[in-house]
Amino acid sequence: MRKTLLAIAAAGLAAIALSGCTDVSSALSTRHEEYFDTYADAEANWVTGEIPAWIPTDSTAVRSVTSKDNLNRIIHVTTKSDPVGDCTTGPAPDVDALSSGWTPNTFPKEVTVCGEYSIMEFDNGWFGWFGTAPEATEEVDPAK
Repeated sequence: MRKTLLAIAAAGLAAIALSGCTDVSSALSTRHEEYFDTYADAEANWVTGEIPAWIPTDSTAVRSVTSKDNLNRIIHVTTKSDPVGDCTTGPAPDVDALSSGWTPNTFPKEVTVCGEYSIMEFDNGWFGWFGTAPEATEEVDPAK
């Protein structure tokens, strides 16, 4: 009888602990990730406000990672189009970026600058970031 009560108590504590882990885990998360198949889906469901203006409307596989404080973001889109808007060429910011499994390994010394975003050609489209950005390194070949 005593073993049964101990087993029930242990199971109850485990259930409470596990249910609490989910809340603690989400509370401790420092980033928000999104994925959309199309530009239209991204535009309709972009969590942190409006979709960035530089993203071409024919973009697919729209990926975004944003810090919970919205001060840092990385985005990758697949597209054959140029970025939208008045973009210029400028030096890459000299700081680290958020990372993900789809973040480039190296960054160019010069990037396309569209508003608050630094953008580079990458993986059949564009990779963009703002806030804390990748450290400038050697030129990257977007075809690789």
